[in-house]
Amino acid sequence: MSNVQQLNIHRQWSRAVAGTCITVGAGVAALTVAWSASPSLQFFAGVIAVLLFELLMLYRIIITHSSERTASNTEQFTVASWLTILRGAMLPLLGGFILIEPTGTFIWAPAVLFAVAAGLDLVDGAVARATETVTDLGGKLDGGTDGIVVLVGSIAAVSQHAAPLLFLLVGCALYIFNTGKWYRRYHDRPVYELPQSQLRRVLGATIMALIFISLLPIVPTEYTRIAALVFMIPFLLNFTRDWLTVSGRISA
Repeated sequence: MSNVQQLNIHRQWSRAVAGTCITVGAGVAALTVAWSASPSLQFFAGVIAVLLFELLMLYRIIITHSSERTASNTEQFTVASWLTILRGAMLPLLGGFILIEPTGTFIWAPAVLFAVAAGLDLVDGAVARATETVTDLGGKLDGGTDGIVVLVGSIAAVSQHAAPLLFLLVGCALYIFNTGKWYRRYHDRPVYELPQSQLRRVLGATIMALIFISLLPIVPTEYTRIAALVFMIPFLLNFTRDWLTVSGRISA
């Protein structure tokens, strides 16, 4: 990797860290002002844990993307990319509510934060297409953020007893899938490309909608727990089929 590429990685990483941390810091400050009592240490622990995980994801995407391109055609952040980073910054704030039981008006906070993080997925893609700035880097940032949205959302739903513990498999599915692909490449085994799938998009959107509904304090948890078990089955079955495809066990 050339010095120019390394410098570009450092710049993009620094910008992503700055944008994410500023947004998360502003969100924590706003919550602190609105809170009648100061946020607990558990809240800050959840924020920091998710923030570190998200920054690691951003770094891996940036360095992987840069290594696949030359210094002359390295893609930069676009307006749509910054919207993706903005929606990802909602997740550390949601993570703060995983280790605590929200009370008062804050019982709505997890659902609202998740709705912003998931809902902006429609906006960043639309902005990219409208401004003709669809990039490979933007696509990777979008996919990586989607993965964390589902992961943190599923953990939040389980922590609020709105979904059974088994539902965590939904949040971990993408990371198990990617680890499996890495393992095959590490051992020089073929990894085949996945075809585009409308079903995959529908199932992903369904799971996000389910998590949002589960986080709403007005929906009885006995209903959301049953719904979580029902809808996780086709979601995980589709991931299993995708794994069989990328590993060459079945044809695309």
